[in-house]
Amino acid sequence: MEFDLLKPGYIIYTDNNAILTTDGIKSSLIAGNASFEGSGYKNGAVSLAVFSGLRGFLQLSKKEIIVVVFDNSCLRMIGRPINMVSDITKPCPAWNGQAGPFLWPNSVVKDNVNLQKLFVTEHRAIQQLTLNSWEVSTFFKSAKIEKFKHLVQDSQGDVFVTAGAAVYKIGYKDKVIQLLAGAPEKSGFD
Repeated sequence: MEFDLLKPGYIIYTDNNAILTTDGIKSSLIAGNASFEGSGYKNGAVSLAVFSGLRGFLQLSKKEIIVVVFDNSCLRMIGRPINMVSDITKPCPAWNGQAGPFLWPNSVVKDNVNLQKLFVTEHRAIQQLTLNSWEVSTFFKSAKIEKFKHLVQDSQGDVFVTAGAAVYKIGYKDKVIQLLAGAPEKSGFD
């Protein structure tokens, strides 16, 4: 959930298959379909675009929102106010079970150290995505830690991330990981 940069006083939030904005009284659809029957994959006009399993999003500006699509394993861009949805990572598969560029992505966050990059959390890794070229590189990967989800970064650049029931700190420069709270777990995805 974030304050809407295009509409002051509004908040943007996601439902499973839709991204919406609200002033606390009325919600309006930015893109997608709020019903489960509307899930899948389709680009184009926001009134026709379809998502499946929206997890996180990031407003790059008043005119651009990146959405994390868990079921399609990719990121997509909502252009505002032109009202179009398009892929930003290739391949972004159609709704047919193909693998996308990420393995079950959950969130996208700006990198405070390198302003030309974004962090994307996924099942067993934290990826970095370069703005405009949309090239993906690995920031941190683990064979033992699963379910990377929420990520924040401190002023020194160190990354704090939830994974399952635990919170970890990962050094920005040395990539050393430290368990801060909770218990590590290894299980299937949720």
